[in-house]
Amino acid sequence: MLSVCTNVGAVKQIQMLTSYNINPLSPLQDQNWYDMKQAAKLLNTDMGRTKLFRFLREQGFLMEKNEPYQSYINEGFFKVISKDITGRKGQLLFKQMVTLISDSGIELIRQHLTSTPKN
Repeated sequence: MLSVCTNVGAVKQIQMLTSYNINPLSPLQDQNWYDMKQAAKLLNTDMGRTKLFRFLREQGFLMEKNEPYQSYINEGFFKVISKDITGRKGQLLFKQMVTLISDSGIELIRQHLTSTPKN
């Protein structure tokens, strides 16, 4: 028997995951995953997506091309997925790598934000 999901937040999360070609029912989904734009809003600071990327590079979480170090991926703080970019007619133009942050990654970043002095 199928039940209808009435939780708007859950529906939006499933829509975001499926737009990144992630099966929302896969076992990897034991926690929520956010792109950098969403993470910046959840952190509730004066940082947007671009400044958050810069901060994460400066703090040693991300490499030059905004790819997380493997140790942080293994810990479950980040993951990298492939997103299909299509043209107007639906043809595949290219694949883009997207860095996602977990709930525990958000908390780790929040701790670093509070312990890092502002310039």
